[in-house]
Amino acid sequence: MTDLLETYNLLGITIGLCTFLIIGIFHPLVIKGEYYFGVKIWRLFLLFGLICLAAACLVGEMFWSIILGVAGFSSLWGIGEIFQQQERVRKGWFPRNPRRKYPFDNERQPSAKLNHTAMYVTDIEAAKTFFTKYFGAVANDLYHNAHTGLKTYFLTFDSGSKLEIMSRPDVNISDAQQPHTGYAHIALSVGGKQQVDKMTKQLRADGFNIISEPRTTGDGYYESCVEGPDGCTIEITA
Repeated sequence: MTDLLETYNLLGITIGLCTFLIIGIFHPLVIKGEYYFGVKIWRLFLLFGLICLAAACLVGEMFWSIILGVAGFSSLWGIGEIFQQQERVRKGWFPRNPRRKYPFDNERQPSAKLNHTAMYVTDIEAAKTFFTKYFGAVANDLYHNAHTGLKTYFLTFDSGSKLEIMSRPDVNISDAQQPHTGYAHIALSVGGKQQVDKMTKQLRADGFNIISEPRTTGDGYYESCVEGPDGCTIEITA
């Protein structure tokens, strides 16, 4: 075979064509193999690859030795592709086999990160002072939309959490202490039970209404509740 192909200068083209076909055959083998048998089929790819490489060393005909070598290394390359194929199925790029269980079926989906909470207030400067004075928040520069009258501050706490306080002239004023859907309260951790007691005492001395005294709640939190700006409930937790 080698001599015949060399006579007509076709050896390189033929080997290239055979390599192309071998790779093309392994592509669907990887996809279908993972679909029906999962990644455990990698052992067959390993066995076939080693057999082909061993045969390539034993065959005297150069053409077939090259083809067997290409097939052997293509099979070994397919092992990594099988595991990559499972990852593609996980991402939804390829259909999954409904009759199989996948190792990623019980993976917890990554949760979103809460960027910030926002609340409307009537006196934005008083609200900013409340959170910066008592809870150490750092406020950015005031944003003011002259067209709508909207004013906002972003308050950042040491933990990285953020609270946006907003005011605008057309906001309806409601009784924040009455049960309602939507926003209920803000809970701020001050670092321990003694800090909760101290902060509650300080806020009472400064004239804020204490809704509930420091206590351990049924769900295990040590906290007190104070009526903050515009009557919003602030939980102070350990």
